[in-house]
Amino acid sequence: MRFFDRFVKSKNKRNGIRLTDAQVEFYAGRPVFQKITSEKTSRNQIPRIDNMRWVVREYIEGKEVVDLAIGKWPENVMNLHPNVVPRDPYNQPRDVNIKALRGIYDTAIISNTLNVIDDDREIISLLELAKILADTTLITVYGAGTRGKTRDGYQRGLRLDDYLPFVYQVFGKENVTVRNGVIICEAWR
Repeated sequence: MRFFDRFVKSKNKRNGIRLTDAQVEFYAGRPVFQKITSEKTSRNQIPRIDNMRWVVREYIEGKEVVDLAIGKWPENVMNLHPNVVPRDPYNQPRDVNIKALRGIYDTAIISNTLNVIDDDREIISLLELAKILADTTLITVYGAGTRGKTRDGYQRGLRLDDYLPFVYQVFGKENVTVRNGVIICEAWR
């Protein structure tokens, strides 16, 4: 590995950026502004992003990865990718969330999550968390047509592109690309 490659590879690791104890406590609990819980929206299935070969090859294999909203069944993802650290304020125990928040990662995953958040401030908060924890953040959404309160919680029903203004606000437009249904945010560009 050349010196320059090592230097550019991991901004957060290089700078030693970590969450403070107060931030860990804040992010380990349930979202502050969420009025309608998304606890029941977790499905016992493998998220689509974990089966996208190019994502796995470029951003998951051999990397330190945190899934910021892994759901009730982290073993679905962790059986495929043992290097993924789970975090989910609704579906994982507080100690699991705290452990995840203490790390610094190459990749953060926010998969099929933004559409079940009912408050814009929570979306911004989750994106800011991803930016602090990882050099690259991958975002996908399941674009259900339903909007508002549902049987299982809440659904915005927006498309991936509808979240770009939020993502630009946190990461800057120059650090964001969209590729094959995935928003890729690279904080180190």
